[in-house]
Amino acid sequence: MVKKQFIEALNQPSGEHFAFTCKGFDLIMCVGTLPSRHDTRLLEDLRVSEAKIVYLFTMEDSALVEKSAFFSRYEVGAEEGVLALLAKSFLLHVTLPEAIKNYFEELDEGYISAESNVGEEEIE
Repeated sequence: MVKKQFIEALNQPSGEHFAFTCKGFDLIMCVGTLPSRHDTRLLEDLRVSEAKIVYLFTMEDSALVEKSAFFSRYEVGAEEGVLALLAKSFLLHVTLPEAIKNYFEELDEGYISAESNVGEEEIE
């Protein structure tokens, strides 16, 4: 049920549905946004949440860093690489369709890490 709600929330034009869907989780990853400037409602939801927050962005949002269990910066425009590294790590022990498995096997992690400024330590 949660997976279905998550996918439906991603397809909504408004961020309200997505933030609402994340309530009740024990971990929230915030990637590619500066909540204090881009979405103050999201910032407030994150502040009152009891979930651990992993915050990844190009610059520090002082309003969120204190609340974060983990914060790391990456290079501007490197979101795709950061998300690819995270996805590969998350799916390491999952049986994947051949096309996705091949994508991850061909991923040049060293290059992506160097270009994004996100290393193996941050991914772990």
